[in-house]
Amino acid sequence: MRWILASITLLLMMAGLIATAVSVRQVIGSSDMTSHQRLWFTSSSMLLAGSMSVVALGVLAWGWFAEQYAGVAFHARNGGFFSSTNFASWVGSLVLFVAATVMSIRGARSALHSKAA
Repeated sequence: MRWILASITLLLMMAGLIATAVSVRQVIGSSDMTSHQRLWFTSSSMLLAGSMSVVALGVLAWGWFAEQYAGVAFHARNGGFFSSTNFASWVGSLVLFVAATVMSIRGARSALHSKAA
């Protein structure tokens, strides 16, 4: 039963993520971006990149502290994603947050180099 519910939750999360991405793309595509100042885009993308970096560092630090102070529980198989170990779930989260950080940094660099008015 746990696998069935976890699979349903994963599918719903993926469907929600796809629907959100499509919606955001449509909103951005139908917006008049020329009336906004370059500073607004640059500052918001830099803020996002900085925030994602802090979150990725926080996830990394959390795993390091969990290994140091609760190593047995950290490597136990007691509630990880799809019955994996907590360590495997943490590695998966870390990979996703690092990927999001890299993407946000690339977006910020793109905003810095753009020629928007």
